[in-house]
Amino acid sequence: MGGFDVEQARTAFGIPDDVELMVVIAVGYHGAMDALHKDFQEMENATWERKPLGNGFFAGQWGWPVSD
Repeated sequence: MGGFDVEQARTAFGIPDDVELMVVIAVGYHGAMDALHKDFQEMENATWERKPLGNGFFAGQWGWPVSD
């Protein structure tokens, strides 16, 4: 997930300075749609198109795409 605040995450979770934060992953279930601000509801209802897994992940060696 892009756009996360490294320092805020470091503070919130007690992550030491010698650990480099690179990725944030959302885990859980969708909540109630009406709990979201209207702008976010529109984003959540938008059609998503996923790129093939092999476009960004490799198996065994760099450049060997994972098969979907």
